[in-house]
Amino acid sequence: MSPRALSMSPDYLASVRGLRELHRLIARGEGEAPQCDALRDSLEAPWYRMTEAEKERVNHLSADLYSISDSPHAVQLLTPEAERGLLAAFAARKVGDWDLALSLLRQWGACLQPAELAALRGEIWRQAGDPETAAAFREHAVTLDPSIENVDESNFRAHVLPGRS
Repeated sequence: MSPRALSMSPDYLASVRGLRELHRLIARGEGEAPQCDALRDSLEAPWYRMTEAEKERVNHLSADLYSISDSPHAVQLLTPEAERGLLAAFAARKVGDWDLALSLLRQWGACLQPAELAALRGEIWRQAGDPETAAAFREHAVTLDPSIENVDESNFRAHVLPGRS
């Protein structure tokens, strides 16, 4: 069975679209502008019509989008536990468990270079069927490192785990 795209209700899609725009404005320093307030207000009605899973996904996406406007994180030491967590994220992505893959990246992604983390998030969103969200992360990855390639388990093992794979 091949991985399937996320099911996305119209309310979920409207929320994600608005959320991406809101974060774009925040990144430009316009988070307090009246149009941001109007955008926040417009997100309220769709929120109440979404499933709990969609709400959780939107909340997590919001947190991930802050990584685009925040300063890049300092890369943390890759412990054996973090290595297992990141390999589990690749495995979850491979079978199409998009929410788990993204969750594991939230937990262990600080052990990756910021551009690699952004590229990996972008690839997961692309495979999950949301090319617009994928593009936001991919653009951020390229801004951080114009030579960034797609990050997968083989490059992870080759570049992050040299001598350990």
